[in-house]
Amino acid sequence: MEQRLATNQTVTLGELQSRLEANQVAKLEEQREIVSSTAALLNHRVDHVELEYSAMTNQVQDVKAAVLDFKVDKLKAANASLESANTSLEFANASMVKMLDESSRNAHMWYTEAENRLSQI
Repeated sequence: MEQRLATNQTVTLGELQSRLEANQVAKLEEQREIVSSTAALLNHRVDHVELEYSAMTNQVQDVKAAVLDFKVDKLKAANASLESANTSLEFANASMVKMLDESSRNAHMWYTEAENRLSQI
């Protein structure tokens, strides 16, 4: 079966199907690249959060060491600093968990969709 195009080119159904499959494969490869980029961004974000966590842990250690030298009236200030560091750690942890969960779901969805499309070809 043939179909005439506006440019008077004759294209067979097989050629059209091949072009469609090539386009689908290209789109799947593009989606695969997006998933790969998303994973790289997630890894970068995890590294960043780990650095923040390390810095905050060092802050906590510094505060703990300083507490030994403080007088009783300074202990309240040290406690407030520890509570602030703890709040920051909890926020960073909650943000990381939420982001990783959402990104993981998106990556899984893209991957599943790409695999489904590849299996149809």
